[in-house]
Amino acid sequence: MRDARINAFFGDGDHDFRLGIGELRELQEKCGVGPGVLEKRLRTLSNDWRVDDVREVLRVGLCGGGMKPPTAHLLVTRYVDELPAWADNVELAHRVVISAFVGSQLEEGGDQDMPGKSDDPTGDPSAETDSGTLEASTASADPPA
Repeated sequence: MRDARINAFFGDGDHDFRLGIGELRELQEKCGVGPGVLEKRLRTLSNDWRVDDVREVLRVGLCGGGMKPPTAHLLVTRYVDELPAWADNVELAHRVVISAFVGSQLEEGGDQDMPGKSDDPTGDPSAETDSGTLEASTASADPPA
C-alpha cells in the first residue's frame, strides 16, 4: 500500500507530510486547481507557483502527516509567512505533492524499482559484474588440474 508519507526538515525539525485524497480535495479548493496543475506550478524551474500554492501544500501536508491543525498553522506562519526563504519551501512543497502521486520511496519494497538495483533475485553480488569479470573470478577459484 502506498502511504505517500514523507519525512522532511521544515522550520524547526523533521516533520511528516502526507497528501491523501481528502487533503488533495482541500488543496483543490484552496488553490483553485487540481493536483496535476499544482505540481506543474511548483516545479523549481517553472516559477509559476503562487504564495498559497506553497503555503497550503505545506500546511495541509503537515495535517495529513498527523499534526494538529493549529500546530501546522503556527509552523507555516512562522516558517513560510514570516521568512523570505521561498526557494526551500517551494522545493519541499513540490516534493510533498510528488509523493502524493508516486508514494514514498521508503515504503516497504519501494526501492525495488530504484535505478542501480540488481535484477538478480538471489541477491548475488557477482551477478552485478560484467561477464568477463565473473568468468575471471570463477576461473581463478577453480583448483589447478
